[in-house]
Amino acid sequence: MRALDRYVIEDLGLPGAALMENAAKSIADLLEEEVLLRFPSCRIVICCGKGNNGGDGFALARMLANRKYQVMVVDAGEAKPPEATINQKVWTHFGESVSFPSADATRIIGEADLIIDAIFGTGLEREIGGAYLEWIETINSNNTAVKWAVDIPSGV
Repeated sequence: MRALDRYVIEDLGLPGAALMENAAKSIADLLEEEVLLRFPSCRIVICCGKGNNGGDGFALARMLANRKYQVMVVDAGEAKPPEATINQKVWTHFGESVSFPSADATRIIGEADLIIDAIFGTGLEREIGGAYLEWIETINSNNTAVKWAVDIPSGV
């Protein structure tokens, strides 16, 4: 997956932001078809990490908010690559974010009906620990929410 992204960006010249838009639109369309049309008032929480996977999550949050769904973002609160930062800034005009770890973030995740994992993608090459491990455990502790991942589930 990373090799394909790199090829499209570096060799074909398609901007990374365009890849994020396409990924977010595809996920939004599929979520709407598979989940949201049946449960239109569900509380959606998108967990956005510090990388481009998080950027996909911010773009997805904006698209779902534009479709009038109830969306909240839980953010890693760390510096992000330029394309992800753009989507994070645009999101602030559509909805609100809370940073993890915090009591608000834990509560919001616990109350979610649909949790979308945009924390890590296929680029993760280290052991997960600290606040990120706590974040994943918090997501996993919500036994009633439907869970989707933008790329692959974090921690796999």
